[in-house]
Amino acid sequence: NLMDYSRCRQVYTIIAPLIILGGLGFSVLYNLTDISIFRMVSWFRQKRRPDLLHITTPKRLSLQTKIVLSTTAFLIVSGMLLLWLFESCSSSPTADKNILAAFFQSVSARTAGFNTVNIGSLTEGSKLTLMLLMLIGGSSGSTAGGIKTTTFAVIVMIVIATLRRRREVEIFHRSIRLIVMGRAITIVVLYLAILLSTTLMLTITERQNCPSLLDLMFEVTSAIGTVGLSTGITSSLTTAGKWIIIVTMLIGRLGPLTLLTAMLFSAKPAKYECPSEPLVVG
Repeated sequence: NLMDYSRCRQVYTIIAPLIILGGLGFSVLYNLTDISIFRMVSWFRQKRRPDLLHITTPKRLSLQTKIVLSTTAFLIVSGMLLLWLFESCSSSPTADKNILAAFFQSVSARTAGFNTVNIGSLTEGSKLTLMLLMLIGGSSGSTAGGIKTTTFAVIVMIVIATLRRRREVEIFHRSIRLIVMGRAITIVVLYLAILLSTTLMLTITERQNCPSLLDLMFEVTSAIGTVGLSTGITSSLTTAGKWIIIVTMLIGRLGPLTLLTAMLFSAKPAKYECPSEPLVVG
């Protein structure tokens, strides 16, 4: 809870960049570091021996790095603008209309869970925006939860490719394998299934406390995304509700795809292929 430091510049200039770096993932950080070192060495070599021709293979950004950086930037900017818009249109006297507060919450909601504003007093639009950011989470290989930025990018590109009637899904002029698309769809479906089923269970266990459905879903989304944000109803949950949240956090930390892989580890691949037939969907 950083509400007492909402006007402190160090929160936005030090903590926010650290949160962003922590959510990029180790492979992305390694790729960026490798490129930086390569360019520094090439620059020093050129300065010392400008007439010497060095034929080396240049280091390039990997597809993973490009997707993570572009998706992270899009989520931070879009989340910040939506939060600032919803709070600016709010009639509540406690609404924080500071653009820096919106920026920090957009960054923090995907992995860290720090808050410089009272989450419980936010508008419903702001809470829904934070839920979407928590559901997406950080990037693969990081300590963040959620479906991951790469999964989100693949799902978006699948939709775009379908609307454009393209047979292949392409990102940055690279085609995505069918098995990767299948994993992305599986992760999203499992996360949504866990989110909805857990929320339904909380509506039963918390029927006497009567919290709003949005607040219950916010708690579940925060738990499955291992974020830590709360609207303030966690302490008032029943014992059964708290156990549900604990199990949801454990599932979110392990990852639904990890659990599914563990359950199907002994499954044998099919030795035959069924004939195909046209099917109308939508």
